[in-house]
Amino acid sequence: MFNKKNILFLFSIALIFVLFGCGNKNQNPSVNNKGNDSNKTIETGGQVIKVSEELDKCKSSELKDQCLQTLADVAGDINICDSITDEKSKNFCKDTVAYNKAIKDNDVSSCQNIKDANKKDYCLDLVISQNNNLDYCDKNDFITKNNLKDKCQSVILTQQAWNNKDSSLCDKIPLDPYKKTCLDEGFNTKYIDSDNDSLTDEQEKIYGTDPKKADTDGDGYKDGDEVIHGYDPLVPGSARLKKK
Repeated sequence: MFNKKNILFLFSIALIFVLFGCGNKNQNPSVNNKGNDSNKTIETGGQVIKVSEELDKCKSSELKDQCLQTLADVAGDINICDSITDEKSKNFCKDTVAYNKAIKDNDVSSCQNIKDANKKDYCLDLVISQNNNLDYCDKNDFITKNNLKDKCQSVILTQQAWNNKDSSLCDKIPLDPYKKTCLDEGFNTKYIDSDNDSLTDEQEKIYGTDPKKADTDGDGYKDGDEVIHGYDPLVPGSARLKKK
């Protein structure tokens, strides 16, 4: 399900510069896909690296599987993953390549190549969120053919609600789990302390204090400080707090 957390990947692009001995690490790799697979190259750090040659290096490396995963991800070639020995690592590699391709190409259909159900669902949500327009849900063939319109609308409405700080958009979300996420993560007042008096707005309701006034009774002490030390925040002076 779409939320504000970002997915972590096993290998960073920086590893390329270690494995392949590239130069300027401030430049991102680019892939030349012209010709057949044996001619595919990666350009990075001012150097052009032939994928087939790096594939041979990876296969003879002590860190074979790690090297192959990184090469497959940067080259965007899911077939390289097939050379990985460990089955779990091989599947992870394929899912990572498919995920990154979907995000890079803004292609929601590429998410279907991901085997891990959670990653596939996250991929769908993230690609959909890149198209912050409800018309996308009606015009994208993959969305319509796979009955993903409700999911698509739920993701986009959630993002629009958060971006515009408009909780009314959450009520228009067709799928309940997304509607709950929209309200809970974007508009939940459970942890909001509007007047910074160490009492949340929800706690202010319990004690009857003003959520927009740090010192409700005006005695020079913040409401939260009075409650913590057992004093009544509604009565100036040393009146003790009654149990709520």
